[in-house]
Amino acid sequence: MGLVIKNGFVVTENGIITADVLIDNEKISKIDKNIKENLNDEVIDAAGKYVIPGVIDAHVHYYMKTKSGRTADNFETGSLSAAFGGVTTIIDYVSPIIGKTLIEALWEREKEAQGHCYVDYNFHVEITGKYDWNLDELYNIKDYGIGSLKIYTTYENSKLPYDKIPNLLKKAKELDMLVTVHAEDDDILRITKDKFLKEGRTKISDYADSRPREAEKVAIDKVIKIAEGLNAPVYFVHVSTAEGAKAINKSKGNGYKVYGETCPHYLLLTDECYKNIDGQKYIMAPPLRKKEDQDVLWNSILNGTLCCITTDHCAFNIKDKLSAKDCFNIIPGIGGSETLLSLIFTEGVNKGKMNLEKMVQLLCTNPAKIFGLYPKKGVIAPGSDGDIVIFDSEKEVVLKGKELHSASEYTVFEGYKLKGYPIATILRGKVICKDNNLIDIKPYGKFVKAKEINYI
Repeated sequence: MGLVIKNGFVVTENGIITADVLIDNEKISKIDKNIKENLNDEVIDAAGKYVIPGVIDAHVHYYMKTKSGRTADNFETGSLSAAFGGVTTIIDYVSPIIGKTLIEALWEREKEAQGHCYVDYNFHVEITGKYDWNLDELYNIKDYGIGSLKIYTTYENSKLPYDKIPNLLKKAKELDMLVTVHAEDDDILRITKDKFLKEGRTKISDYADSRPREAEKVAIDKVIKIAEGLNAPVYFVHVSTAEGAKAINKSKGNGYKVYGETCPHYLLLTDECYKNIDGQKYIMAPPLRKKEDQDVLWNSILNGTLCCITTDHCAFNIKDKLSAKDCFNIIPGIGGSETLLSLIFTEGVNKGKMNLEKMVQLLCTNPAKIFGLYPKKGVIAPGSDGDIVIFDSEKEVVLKGKELHSASEYTVFEGYKLKGYPIATILRGKVICKDNNLIDIKPYGKFVKAKEINYI
């Protein structure tokens, strides 16, 4: 049995057309006007609605181990929340395990997702200074279908010293793997923390200043210098500052393969949130910044400096978030996958910052290309997976955390008025959810291998 989506405004790489889309055997087999369905085909009438590729949230943390336990969302609740927001593929993380190889750590992580994920998935594999990793291990995870790595320039148990980054970038370049970077300079963070503790500056309202913007800029500059010296590609996650975005833009302008992403919270919220009585719930790392940073970040996604918008979905329940009493004993991380698409449509497309094709590029096509999933994912084209979102540009929704599907049961965008919302999410031709109802009870997602990176 196939699926025919009829009469929709189909967003393709070549523009928007009014057409039908036929999905057969999990793949898009035809895009044309007046496709005649077979007797057993399922038919969805998308007249007046946009038909867009499934969103790829390339930065999520489901069922992640933290000092305070696991994150609120496991693979089932996190991916279900994502699906209701129009996400059909996520890229999560594999942390090294002392005493195990990287491929063994990957196998263990995938077991946590298998049979529990409502959307398809891949992983970034973390390379840390604490783990005595062997560069040759990268061959094994590459063969398995991993196309990207993750390093941190901060966090005691995670950071990779700057002097170890060159060897990793060399090997990753050789294997056509992309190194992604959490860029905050650890020395700056440590010195600032010591200074703030001595001065008694430990309120939640001090949080943004406790992780100063200079930390991001310095780390990005240092890693870019290494990458440029090797002519190796590099990708910066959750860019939050104007200075960070400008550093990436400068390197790109000089012809280097330097990429970056930002997140809706950096585009729409500022550090004024930390002055609220419930300021703890807005804590993530890096912190929210200034209105001036937002302006530069918007320009950066529009001019191609930042090629993707992701969420860094790392959800905790509100009780745990609000338990933080000072800015150094906090639980950093927020949810976001379910609201990604509608927030960017409301703030980007509806307010005239970008057209629909640009939004699809940022949320779907670019992450598919840069992480080796294109053209299987990220595009509506014959031969691609039948990952589709039917999107109602007129549907109005007021965000309420209790009505979303994350186990965290809150959103930092509480009360936010959206115009434009997904009404059906389809994974490889199977309807996961429609009209805010779960259609397929059994999680259907599977691991999708990363292949050749399309540098954009």
